[in-house]
Amino acid sequence: VNDTTTPNEHPELPGPPPPEAGGVTPPPSGAGMDAHLGTALAIEMGGTAARRRWLRVRLTWEEAFYLALLAVALGMRQCGLGGRAIHYDESLHVQYAYNYAQGQGYAHSAMMHGPLKFHLAALSFKLFGDSDYTARLPFALFGAALAVLPYLFRQQLGRAGAMVVAAMLAFSPSMLYLSRYARDDILMVFWTLALVILAWRYMYEGRDRYLYLASGVLAFAFATMESAWIVAGLL
Repeated sequence: VNDTTTPNEHPELPGPPPPEAGGVTPPPSGAGMDAHLGTALAIEMGGTAARRRWLRVRLTWEEAFYLALLAVALGMRQCGLGGRAIHYDESLHVQYAYNYAQGQGYAHSAMMHGPLKFHLAALSFKLFGDSDYTARLPFALFGAALAVLPYLFRQQLGRAGAMVVAAMLAFSPSMLYLSRYARDDILMVFWTLALVILAWRYMYEGRDRYLYLASGVLAFAFATMESAWIVAGLL
């Protein structure tokens, strides 16, 4: 006998749930809900993995060397930075920088070279308080940064040559002393090497951006010390 009745005609067989008001079908339940949650979870996990890949930083052994060298150079220049007595030249620079940080203004005097060191020391006082350590802090940071500048010169020096030069700058007794001294010297060394690198890269690559960067570096050099005229003439 053929049964032509629909499921709803049998009281023991439930039919599909009726739509809610407005014709909206209720969300799936049971196995359907599990599948829906599994798909959402997979999408979320995929997005998390993509973000992790985006945040992952891959360093070459060369870049790792320069980062390690920067950390060592910074540590050598920070250790006991405020323990040595202030030198006579430093006392003048620090006093006028302190006055500037206290809102007493700044008046340039050629006797103490360019104004940049006073602004750097005053900024350090404003950010971290006034002490022998904070007075020398900007110069220590420039000295540490000097050690990794050869990374930008490795096309001309070669990888091995640039790494040797960087290590020599990091461990040089003269560079270490000047980096722990609130004077213009380490600033001028930094600007001079930066200008040499930018000049060589402009000659090799011919990109105008190196000229613009060199102009900015040269402006900072003129604001640091009068010897910038000699550097500009030699370059």
